[in-house]
Amino acid sequence: MKVTSEKVLMTIKYPDRKRGVSLMVSYALLVIVAVALSIFVYSYLKQQLPSERIECSEDVNLIIDGVICNSVSKEVSVGINNGGLFNVSAVFVRMGEEGKRVKTQLNQDTEIFPTPLSPGKEIAFLYDASSVLKPGVDNYEVEIQAAVLDGRVVVPCEGSVITQSISCGAGGGGNQECTDGEERNCPLQGGVCINSNEICVDGSWPGCSSADYGADYEEGTEISCTDGLDNDCDGVTDNSDSDCENWALNFDGIDDYVQVGTAPDFSDVCLNGCSFSAWVRREAGGTGNLPIVARSEAAGIFFSFYVPSIGESLSINIFDSPGPGGNLCTISTDTNSVPIGSWIHVTGVYNLTDVVLYTDGERKIFESCAITIDETAWQNGDTYIGHTSVPSSFFSGDIDDVRIYNRGLSDAEVSQLNDAGPEAEIVTSGLAGWWKFYEGSGNVAEDSWGDNDGSINGATWIAV
Repeated sequence: MKVTSEKVLMTIKYPDRKRGVSLMVSYALLVIVAVALSIFVYSYLKQQLPSERIECSEDVNLIIDGVICNSVSKEVSVGINNGGLFNVSAVFVRMGEEGKRVKTQLNQDTEIFPTPLSPGKEIAFLYDASSVLKPGVDNYEVEIQAAVLDGRVVVPCEGSVITQSISCGAGGGGNQECTDGEERNCPLQGGVCINSNEICVDGSWPGCSSADYGADYEEGTEISCTDGLDNDCDGVTDNSDSDCENWALNFDGIDDYVQVGTAPDFSDVCLNGCSFSAWVRREAGGTGNLPIVARSEAAGIFFSFYVPSIGESLSINIFDSPGPGGNLCTISTDTNSVPIGSWIHVTGVYNLTDVVLYTDGERKIFESCAITIDETAWQNGDTYIGHTSVPSSFFSGDIDDVRIYNRGLSDAEVSQLNDAGPEAEIVTSGLAGWWKFYEGSGNVAEDSWGDNDGSINGATWIAV
């Protein structure tokens, strides 16, 4: 009976253990399901609920710098000045009847400035206000609100709304009554806009247009960055202006080049000496030798200022005539003169008795050499930047501020060019061609000194 009793007890205990294990598994599964559900709900809410809005600095401060209502075209000119401490990327401009909270946005889809508005800089925009102006309503309000970019979204800065009242006259007419022929200053009075005026027409002020600011005025963004003028009237001149970036051309080393063509200004280059100057930043690669500037024809080369394909040296070849049998002056620096990845100022000079090469304003090597240029043969051929037709060679890297002189430069002049940097208007005596590469876009490289504009083939613009 004892044995039987133990068996009975054992039979009773085993079902209890199984039931306990089942409960534990159930609890574990419930916990797993709860955690998974929580993760799902969190992910869903994170996607559906708006994220925390980007904050604007307290020192963001845009100021309305003059508002003019044009009675004829029903347009509103709004001047905006950055009176804060930081660049501002965008702005909302709204207009509505005075005293009403709801206003119409005038710059829908154009809230972002062409370039960020830097502190102290001002800009003016002309907006169509025909949807706002109403017959019989004289008084309106214009408001601006600074904004920042959150990815691709323009986010208005809270607490940065600035409002100014404006009278547009009955029926959406002029800004204020005036006598025909009366003059007053335009809103912008800096740079080329100084002393610009608008004239009262039909009893109202028409507003200032680009024509009123003069032929040199460039609205919104400074484009002419080498004329010594403040063209956008923001109080900053040329390269000091954030709008003005220095540009260069990048050559892929495969088939990119600038072709100047059979420019007559180069037909007598080197007859009485010649010099070649440029800023280069070499990249790995390239086909054959890497020409910086050259003149050649099918029969051969007239001159070539280049980086040899092997090593990091600098070379120049000047032939009396192209083709087999021509005499030449040639010279090369040692290696490491033009390292990959660094901007280097390079100059090659032929002064009828010597050939000299410079890097970063320093004379590296010279050799005595004298040849008699075949003036008739030199009437032919095309001038290239980044390429020469014989052999098929292409520069790999960036080139800026290319100059060709019809005389030999001195050591002091080469040093001046290096110290002043690209686009400096110095050492201009004897210039035959000068390509500053300041355009930044398009397929034409303008000759800033003569009429030898170059055609850009494949090379791309880069800001430097």
